[in-house]
Amino acid sequence: MLGALSRAKGFDAFVRLAQTKSDAKADRLYVAAGQLHLDSEDLAAELERDGGLVFSRRLTEEEIHSLYGIADRIWACYSAEYDQSSGIFGRAVQYGAVPIVRLNSRIHRFALIEGLEVETLDITTEQLALSRGPTCSSRSSLRARLQGWRDRFWSTARASLDLTRSSENGRGDARNPNA
Repeated sequence: MLGALSRAKGFDAFVRLAQTKSDAKADRLYVAAGQLHLDSEDLAAELERDGGLVFSRRLTEEEIHSLYGIADRIWACYSAEYDQSSGIFGRAVQYGAVPIVRLNSRIHRFALIEGLEVETLDITTEQLALSRGPTCSSRSSLRARLQGWRDRFWSTARASLDLTRSSENGRGDARNPNA
């Protein structure tokens, strides 16, 4: 779990999941890294007692990138009161880590529409079983889709900022200083 360690961001569900006894748990290390909210200090202590790691501080950019790079899964399973878009989810997709999302949340519905690989967690029951959602056909297919999104972004940004005409007037292209 990266970012704010709070109940709103699902830290309580994260800790309960880490405490769930299963064969799969033996192969997992639960890491929570970020600013610990006062209402969650007890949860952090529980996670550490159960063998998890807690880094209660603001992380550097290098540390954040490193954690995304080595993680198999990234927590984006927020409470129902915090049902909104997630930069954590987007970064997980960019790094190729599988995001864990709350079943039927906005992020889950987005992943279904886009065909992104996610694991869902039903936090409305005491059974915190992970289940696989639909998967993208391959990592190369995902990379191609991400590149398409980047290309559309730059096309829209250029049109909005009128960068094409600026380039023609000799002022250059902000994305390509050699233009």
